[in-house]
Amino acid sequence: MIGPCAKQTVTCTLIASDGERFVGTNYCENAQQACPRNAGEGYDKCASICRQSGHAEIVALRRAGEKARGSKAFLQGHTYACQSCQEALFAAGVDSLSVGSPPQHSTPLRFYLILSLLLLEIAAITAFLCVGVAV
Repeated sequence: MIGPCAKQTVTCTLIASDGERFVGTNYCENAQQACPRNAGEGYDKCASICRQSGHAEIVALRRAGEKARGSKAFLQGHTYACQSCQEALFAAGVDSLSVGSPPQHSTPLRFYLILSLLLLEIAAITAFLCVGVAV
């Protein structure tokens, strides 16, 4: 049964330099009711029992591919990235890693400029068609 990690759900969002977002989680293909790891154990059981494909950071990197270079990483659900995830992020060219929510999507200024031009064009066409038409 696919589901969240029993111990802690973690999400990593990579925001590429063009604004595209790539999200990875630590979901498991064989989710458990209780975490099978004992205190102080490594992450081996995450892969062998829970069939977790990787930490959220690694999943996000896989999804981003080459777009990871120059991106910014935001980690939610945990207070830090483990050493191997930090190394993988920076080896892939990620510029920064922050703990916390990623910034909200913002509509690019270009969108508003295009919308304004379209509205002006529609107004001009409407005015042209309405000239000499009785109301």
